[in-house]
Amino acid sequence: LDQTDWHQLSEDRFAVTVADVLYRAAHAGRFDKLVVVAPPATLGVLRKAFHPEVQARIISEFPKDLSGHGIADIERHLAYSD
Repeated sequence: LDQTDWHQLSEDRFAVTVADVLYRAAHAGRFDKLVVVAPPATLGVLRKAFHPEVQARIISEFPKDLSGHGIADIERHLAYSD
């Protein structure tokens, strides 16, 4: 048996929760367009968990871990990726 990666399991559960929150927000008409920024593994979990109503609003995805970065740094990353 493989060792359980509790940290990864927690991150995956968080991603599924985020996908559910985004579905409820999309269904309520709270956003028309969505840019998704997440580490590659998390982005994969999100893609599987996104409801079609959310998927239809995604205009761009960035497979990057920008946690811990300041707003200005994140803006530079996103502007550079255009």
